[in-house]
This record gives sequence, C-alpha cells and structure tokens, in this order.
Amino acid sequence: MNRTVKVILGAALAASTLALTTGDSFAASQKQYCKAQANRAAQHAAGNSVGTGAALGAGAGGVYGGVTGHGAGSNIVTGLALGAVGGAIVGGASGQQHAKEVYWNVYHDCMGY
Repeated sequence: MNRTVKVILGAALAASTLALTTGDSFAASQKQYCKAQANRAAQHAAGNSVGTGAALGAGAGGVYGGVTGHGAGSNIVTGLALGAVGGAIVGGASGQQHAKEVYWNVYHDCMGY
C-alpha cells in the first residue's frame, strides 16, 4: 500500500475517533454547566429564608404575647422566642421547597428538555 494512503487512512481513523469522543465530552460538560447554573439560581432563590422566617415569626409572636399578656414583659419575651423558632422552621421548609423548584426549572431549561 502506498505510504500516502496509509497516512490518509490513519488520519481518518484518528479524526473519527476524536469526533466520537468529542460529542460525549460536550454532553458531560453541558450537564456540569447546567448543574452549576441551577445551583446558583436555587441558592439565590432560597435567599435567607430561615432568617426572614425567624424575624417575621418573632415579630408576630411578640405582638401576640403582648396582646394576650396585657403588656407583661415575660409574655412578650416568650412570644418573641416561640415566634422566632416557629418562623425559622416554617421559613426554612418553604425556602427549601422553592429552591428545589427553581433548581429543576433552571436545569431543564439549560439542558433543553
């Protein structure tokens, strides 16, 4: 066989092998890129929902404690504490659910589903 033909066949084999592996590599890198984008969007969407929930719960609990205790300081403090704990729990739970929804929406949009 002619040397030129051997070189051309070798180059064609190398090019076809490279073309096959490039498609898989691109798909893997797109998946990683989309995961990173979705993570950033979910973290941004969740924000500080625990802190916000605690602050809102403490405010509501303090008002409730003040109204039901007729202004007694111990009832206000108890209301603040219980409201903060309850608000943190509710805020964290709702923030996590919202973050999951945002993650999957962004991921599917990025991947083209």
